Amino acid sequence: MVQKGAPYGHPIFAALHAEVFFKTKLSLGNIYPHHFTNSVEGGDPCEREIPPAMLELVATAVSSYIHLQLIEF
Repeated sequence: MVQKGAPYGHPIFAALHAEVFFKTKLSLGNIYPHHFTNSVEGGDPCEREIPPAMLELVATAVSSYIHLQLIEF
């Protein structure tokens, strides 16, 4: 269930990010760690964020999967 104010808080998003972008040392997330920064002014630089484009890609994959499941049902 999606919580109000946390649309990407479902565990599927974290699981897909880990599988697609961080699974091996040659995965994109591990090759380009400098793209993961903290956008909060004065925030801890060790608290890194997923770039919006990566989140959008995973959200599109989840949405497509749900849509396909509904069509097959």
